[in-house]
Amino acid sequence: GFIILVNLVTVKFIGAQYVFLFISLYIFWEAMEKFPEFVLYSERVNLQNTVLSIWGGCLLINLLLDISAIKLGLGIIGIAVATVISQVISTFIMTIKARKYLGLDGKEFILYLLKIMAPFGLVLIITIIHWLSINYWNIELPVLLVCSLIFQLFMWYLFISFCYKDYKNIYSFRTYLSLLSKTEQWNSMRVKKWMN
Repeated sequence: GFIILVNLVTVKFIGAQYVFLFISLYIFWEAMEKFPEFVLYSERVNLQNTVLSIWGGCLLINLLLDISAIKLGLGIIGIAVATVISQVISTFIMTIKARKYLGLDGKEFILYLLKIMAPFGLVLIITIIHWLSINYWNIELPVLLVCSLIFQLFMWYLFISFCYKDYKNIYSFRTYLSLLSKTEQWNSMRVKKWMN
């Protein structure tokens, strides 16, 4: 949707639209890393040094890719791509390291990865369609906006219905929110106890 918005509203930022897309991919992958990272950081697992080593290794990968992008003349987009690549590597390593603590065997782990990756894949497909529509297919922006909105509503409905059907009904969603609030209360009590 960002490409459409930039082309409709803020034309002077058209040059930055692809950089933003790569930055948003980075944010997605970093968010994906948080759950396995919390598992590895936990008191029970206690692998903080492993997390730090993974970050250090991926920082080195990012630095080498950034230097390569600059030498190849790829500019800021090349640097953004390099940052996304290093974050993807970090996320996969963290997830694989946390696998045994999540209690997932081979098949369950693959299904877990697919469920995590599916939203990314769907967003990537939609982004590519938007980019092709604007740059090659010459579809008018208002038409593209309406068609994209209808397509996305339909696709996200199907996606949630098949991949996250356990969370689709309101009762399950309320139960999830209740558990989340209890977890937050428990964490805040631990922080208060720690501070005293």
